[in-house]
Amino acid sequence: MKLNLFTKLMLIVVGILLAINLIFSSAYSNNSNRESSENVSKAAKNIQYKVVYVNERGYKQLESKLNEYSSQGWELDKFIDATGVLGNGYTLIFKK
Repeated sequence: MKLNLFTKLMLIVVGILLAINLIFSSAYSNNSNRESSENVSKAAKNIQYKVVYVNERGYKQLESKLNEYSSQGWELDKFIDATGVLGNGYTLIFKK
């Protein structure tokens, strides 16, 4: 199959454009990944977690404990119903 000159030039131009796109996109993604991982690392260093298991006997003190943790800057992040797994109770995960 014979290709005329215009078709050959177009294939060369498309190949060059694809190569340039590949070079710039990989360079951009490497820089953005590095920057985002540095930002995440800085933020992750400042996060603390506290895991509290509350059974059926601890429900009476639950409100006072929640208020105590809140005044210390802890925020309830997750609430896990542990009934049947660890007995009758709940796991509370706090974060600050």
